[in-house]
Amino acid sequence: MSQTNCSFINCAAFLDVEAAQGIDEVHGSCVRGVVSSINTYQMEYDPYSRSGRLPQCFVREFGDLIDEHVILQDPNHNKIEVRVLKKCSEMSFEQGWTTVRDFYHLWFGGWLSFKYVCPKLLTISLMTRWGTEVVYPFHDPPFKQLLAIGGVDPKICSATLPRISSNPFVFPMSFRRSYFKRLTSYDVESGILVLPWYGFGEFAFAFTFSKLVLVDHTGCRYPCSIQFSVDDDDELACKVFVSPLVFHIKIRYIFGMEITYPNRTPPYRLMLGKGFQESSSTGPIPFFVLPSVFSHMLEKTLTVSDVETGYLTLFWKGFCEAALPSEETRLTFIDWVGNTWDQCDYKFQDATHATCKISGQWHDICKVHRLSKGMIIKLGVTGAANNRIVYFKLSPYLGVRTTLYAPTTSNTYKRIYQSQHFYML
Repeated sequence: MSQTNCSFINCAAFLDVEAAQGIDEVHGSCVRGVVSSINTYQMEYDPYSRSGRLPQCFVREFGDLIDEHVILQDPNHNKIEVRVLKKCSEMSFEQGWTTVRDFYHLWFGGWLSFKYVCPKLLTISLMTRWGTEVVYPFHDPPFKQLLAIGGVDPKICSATLPRISSNPFVFPMSFRRSYFKRLTSYDVESGILVLPWYGFGEFAFAFTFSKLVLVDHTGCRYPCSIQFSVDDDDELACKVFVSPLVFHIKIRYIFGMEITYPNRTPPYRLMLGKGFQESSSTGPIPFFVLPSVFSHMLEKTLTVSDVETGYLTLFWKGFCEAALPSEETRLTFIDWVGNTWDQCDYKFQDATHATCKISGQWHDICKVHRLSKGMIIKLGVTGAANNRIVYFKLSPYLGVRTTLYAPTTSNTYKRIYQSQHFYML
């Protein structure tokens, strides 16, 4: 095929692959070779650079398709995950890039050819500077190195870099029993996965089971509990949920004496209300985790007016302006154990918008948590702006227990000694 005849193939985005395969069956492997070549790119590997710049032709044709994290797979199916940094009209491999040098021993540099397969996968081959193909290590199972999921430090604007960890996990290809489950809103919102007993559970589980481990496609393991009960259709079902954390506690008065615990038969059990997994008194305890990363946070020292009038007063400038809606609405407050108050009215004090007031169920929050003047609460939101859900918790503070005592003497006066004990509330 002359260059003139094949010049119409100038961008992979305009190529009809199915049509090309049909033409290929008639005219031999010519089109197949062209299709393969336009999806293959070459780049230099510099062993002294922590990043590798991708060719501009690849950026133009696949820049909008490629994922933020991709797998580089060699002919022996070894996999190395790298992060793709997109900046303006340029793209480069970043985190995980130096692993290629260490794994393939490219200490003097070389050339890397890669072929686009899908947004998350590129197949690669490597050549040394002297034109010889590298020796690809053989592992059984194949080597696999992934980037651990990164996060954001609870301190605002302090990002934590992902750690690189080796993960040789290979997902099984065959199973004794399998079941395809279409998730329902109850499965997602309640935190309880409902599986049928007949046809799957009766073969996969036993009534004596109470614990199991779920393993996902990356090898992450999730310890869970399982209960056998009936579903909404009165059919026997298996309910899988995360095992709740149970704490054994002792409660003392502020002066040190332990309280008298109520003796009830059966023991008292408080379940979280609607909004955090409805459940019967015999069902699994709902599990709530307060978010650890917030977009905006505020520490508020409560005043007498905040706790006695039923109105929480906040300054508009700062936290409220950045985190909350700019119009009057209703907010939902969620405390650190998952209790929810969804009837908190959010209003501005006057037309100047200098301060805003939160009322409604704020009075109930003060009563439940026995809030008083001088206590500090922390408010946080997870969205960038216009949040209608506000998380809060009490800021830790020191309590003081003071004991006065005097020696037993017969003098006309006694020395009074004071002992103070500081502890965290």
